[in-house]
This record gives sequence, C-alpha cells and structure tokens, in this order.
Amino acid sequence: DLVEEAPIQLGHLHMSWHVPDVRHPDMPALDVLATLLGSGRSSRLYQNLREKLALVNSADAWTYTPLGSGMFGMSAVVNADKFGEASTGLQRELDELKESTAPAEELGKVVKQFISGTLGTRKTMEGQAQTLGDSWITSHDLDFADRYLASVKRVTPDDVQRVAAKYTTDDNRTLYALLPDGAAPKPKRSG
Repeated sequence: DLVEEAPIQLGHLHMSWHVPDVRHPDMPALDVLATLLGSGRSSRLYQNLREKLALVNSADAWTYTPLGSGMFGMSAVVNADKFGEASTGLQRELDELKESTAPAEELGKVVKQFISGTLGTRKTMEGQAQTLGDSWITSHDLDFADRYLASVKRVTPDDVQRVAAKYTTDDNRTLYALLPDGAAPKPKRSG
C-alpha cells in the first residue's frame, strides 16, 4: 500500500487488482461486477457508502483492459478523516459480492445499464467508427464488440461471484491514496 500527502482538500483513494485483457472470457463478468459496484447512483458503492453511511463524496468501480493485461479497480474521493473507514467500506462491498451472489433482478438491471451505456456511444457515425476501430485493434475481428455484448448478456450472478473471488484477492491488490497534508495514517511503532 502507498499513501502519500499533498496540498489538497480531499483525499483520493484507489484500489486495483490485475486482471486479464479484454479478450479473456472472464472480462464480461468483470465489467458487470464493476458496473454493479460502482456505476451511477443506483450502484452499491453510491447507495451504501455515500447515501447510507456518508463515508465518501464519490465512488466508482472500473475496468481498464488494454491488450496484454488489465486492471479492475475501485476509486473514491473522501474527506481525510474518513479515509480508513472508506477504504474498509470499499473492501466490504466487494467482499459481500465474493461471499454471496447478487440478486438476479439487480444483475439484470446492471447488465441493461452496461449495454445501454455501450450502445449509447454508437449512436453517431463517429461512435460506430470508434467501435469498429477498437474491435479491429483489440482482436482483428470487426464483430468483437457485438460478441462481447452478447457475452455480457449471458453473465450470471454465479459468474460475478466467481470472478470477484478469483481476481480480487489480497495478494493481488494495490492500494494507492493521496491525502491532504498531515492526514496519512501514522505507522504503528513496534516494541
């Protein structure tokens, strides 16, 4: 874990885990996991950590999957005094999805949200060209994007639980935080 300080007002917290690149069959489920946890106001991070517990000012979950390797992560903007509770809270939301499957109804909404967000970028000629270009660069397959969305539609609650447990292990996690000056937790003295 790396926690640094800077002359800023709010803390920025990022947790990330290594995952495969976009061509791997687990990626659709990881994208659904990220959407479920942290995409929009209906997401678990927003509802639980921001609305219910007021631990974060904002939070999201994301995947970044260029060719060769990828990252799955969660990020939050926090008041410095809530850094510890917020990082615990982010991990707790993820752990809950590792321990029990998401309700099918919730997952259905999340899959629709992901697909409509992806299709929304294709409404313009520029968006369509970008999609074709991305598909070709990613896989030398112009139909890759459509097949990927078809895979997303097939993601089940069990798939989401499986990829969460497989990839988001403690030994695969990196935590980085940038906190206001003087706000970093002090190292515990031994002895």
